[in-house]
Amino acid sequence: MARIKIWQKIAAVGVLAAALTSGPMVFGQTASGVAPAVGKVEWSVLRQPIVGFGGSGAFGQAAALESMPAPVRTHILNLLFSTKDGIGLTVLRSLVNDGNGAEGNGLTIEPAPGQWDWNILPDAQIWLMQEAMKYGVKTLMSTPWSPPAWMKANDSVEGGPGETNNVLLPKYYHAYAVYLANYVNGYWTHFHIRITDISVQNEPDQNQTYASCVWTPEQLKTFIQNDLGPVFQAYHVKAKVIMPEQSFWGEQYAVPTLEDPKAARYVQIIAAHGYGGTIEPLTLAEKEHKQVWETEDSTFTPDNPSIEDGVQWADTINQYLTVADVSVWNYWWLVDEQTSDNEGLINILGPTQYVVNKRLYTLGNFSRFIRPGYHRILSTINPAPGIAMSAYKNAQGTFAVVVINSTRTPQPFELTGLPDATRLVTPYVTSATQNLAKVSPISVEQGAFRTTLPAMSVTTFVGHA
Repeated sequence: MARIKIWQKIAAVGVLAAALTSGPMVFGQTASGVAPAVGKVEWSVLRQPIVGFGGSGAFGQAAALESMPAPVRTHILNLLFSTKDGIGLTVLRSLVNDGNGAEGNGLTIEPAPGQWDWNILPDAQIWLMQEAMKYGVKTLMSTPWSPPAWMKANDSVEGGPGETNNVLLPKYYHAYAVYLANYVNGYWTHFHIRITDISVQNEPDQNQTYASCVWTPEQLKTFIQNDLGPVFQAYHVKAKVIMPEQSFWGEQYAVPTLEDPKAARYVQIIAAHGYGGTIEPLTLAEKEHKQVWETEDSTFTPDNPSIEDGVQWADTINQYLTVADVSVWNYWWLVDEQTSDNEGLINILGPTQYVVNKRLYTLGNFSRFIRPGYHRILSTINPAPGIAMSAYKNAQGTFAVVVINSTRTPQPFELTGLPDATRLVTPYVTSATQNLAKVSPISVEQGAFRTTLPAMSVTTFVGHA
């Protein structure tokens, strides 16, 4: 299987336009004698609101990007955040930044109880936040991997196998709530960065040799109810509270909080990661009217930049949106200076070289066109074996329908249920040879159109009612 690579050098910064262009593509007709897969949009049936799609620059990856020469760095930022030249991400997830203390060097904005040192900042994550804001990114979420070491039973931000004291001491629950409040407020005061969403803990079920902290579900509830919620109110913190960000998909670590109205009122978002578990609705979260977010996912298998990998990720994203009703879907790293696995959307190979994986573009089939403020609308999820779809619209009647063909042959496809006022849809195709390629518009008659989906492809049909 051929590797799909884009090698970027300073002397060749202007290749993006070529990367997004299209070869010949026939739309508006179907294979002779083959009945099309039929998908239907229920135009008036709204599902969850969409906040956006994103990823992270944590653990040195923002620094790897910042250190690249300016033309190359700008090119990658365009790929990530531009709606014209890239995939238009709208969510940036950062590690709660205490001078990289969570990465094990001991620096922290609160080196001792009640003592604050903002001089250890800023760092590359702040640079990345500020750059993302220039592209219009407004959802800036932050996640702590560990409280400061002095608050923990093992006096370290790290844990590991056999470590039984990788926990926050209860006597410091209030101090930790104040720490998170000052983090949010301090980023606005010192850097004019508005942290919109703050998590309680990254993967509280994991005791890791890197920065981590173990909590039980009941401890999370106690901390939120007795300390975090009241402190955030007292400190006028406007950021929404996210929890529990467990390492696998589900809401087990949120149940005690959600079942206690005194604790649940302080939480706005129930989030989990995608490293296991069945993609299914978080029913208690939905019952309690909390938004559901998927905040981290990737694989650690050998690097695979192919369209097969891209289509597989598109199908995963589609399942989270249509089955689990998520409002946010995040990949793990935006860029990855480790080139051996699939933790990043883009792999940095050197000062001026990088690989753009197909999963970046298939994520872009969602993120570039399904914008903050859209809602998912009810539609057929699997029109035929190997075909998956989902549909979205905004209040102005602009819509995007994403259709995934995971088969190795072109597939005839028909979409119905669009408003009669719709006259045209414009397809944007990612395939083995195309990257979000805009192709010829298709006529819509009486709310329906027919076309042929390229083999192993993701197509977003954009129109207006």
